[in-house]
Amino acid sequence: ANMFKSGAFESFMWDGSDFDYWTSVHSSGTTLNIDNDNGTLKLGANGNAATPTEYIEQSVYIYYPNSISISFDWTPTYTGSPSYKSVYLQIYDGAYYYTNAGWQSGVGYYTLLAPALSTGFTMKASIDIPGQFAYGYDRGFTLRFRIYEFHNENAAATNYVKIDNLRLDV
Repeated sequence: ANMFKSGAFESFMWDGSDFDYWTSVHSSGTTLNIDNDNGTLKLGANGNAATPTEYIEQSVYIYYPNSISISFDWTPTYTGSPSYKSVYLQIYDGAYYYTNAGWQSGVGYYTLLAPALSTGFTMKASIDIPGQFAYGYDRGFTLRFRIYEFHNENAAATNYVKIDNLRLDV
């Protein structure tokens, strides 16, 4: 299970509140479940809105890359029929955000949707990040990566996603 860690790929460590080199952001009073579950990241919340607000984030400086990709396995688990069965990733360089449609200014998300019958099944995701349209790959830059909670209106303890083998390949 490899996570970003100071620009290297090492197993993430858990201190009981945060993963090494990751920052968690959540509002006071919200139900957020971030856990180390047998070496995987377990993340869930009980928000009832289409736009996510709770996340963990990591930044890494990338020095003149030829290509960039992020890959990982993810396993959604949920009960009932939640309205929002998604994991949102926010990948950005400065003010530019990478969405499913490409780079844009402002705020955007790369969205992974959990298919209707996918609960408990592991899926692989690979995101090839193209050069930022204003600069391409002709410079170094800081890439920031946020993982928003598995977002639905049910209980955080029973509705979550597990993420494993998270890698940044440059």
